[in-house]
Amino acid sequence: MLFRSDDVAARILKFHHAFVTREEFVYGAFRDGVAIGGTGLHLRVGPAAFEIGYWIDGGHEGHGLVTEWVSALARTAFLVHGVDRIEIRMDPRNDRSSAVPRRLGFTHEATLPRRALAPEGLVDSMVWTLYRSQANRLGDAPLEAWDLLDRRLI
Repeated sequence: MLFRSDDVAARILKFHHAFVTREEFVYGAFRDGVAIGGTGLHLRVGPAAFEIGYWIDGGHEGHGLVTEWVSALARTAFLVHGVDRIEIRMDPRNDRSSAVPRRLGFTHEATLPRRALAPEGLVDSMVWTLYRSQANRLGDAPLEAWDLLDRRLI
């Protein structure tokens, strides 16, 4: 899907406002100045918890990038935001997506029937969970991040 530049600017402003007001934390992933994916910490799974969502351009799949992003976000959620639980939810038919939490030591807690809206209607949703006490499963690779103006944050 292509976006007009004013649509992209409006979306970025919305994400920025949500970040500043601590409603959610959305990050873009870029290679050579081109967006190749995105991820975020979302406050929609209850108290002391975040849901991590992610997407990646098909041409960049299979290189471990999403696994790296999710590991970094989960560590950030535990260390910086002090949450107790991280959830990842997805369509159980998405094998590539479900490989990410499996690889990082998340536990598949449930598959909830008809909990997500897809183009074809209501579909099931897998719930993967990692608790703060299990954060050592994520490893301790160094984190690096930059802001919109290419200034290093971490």
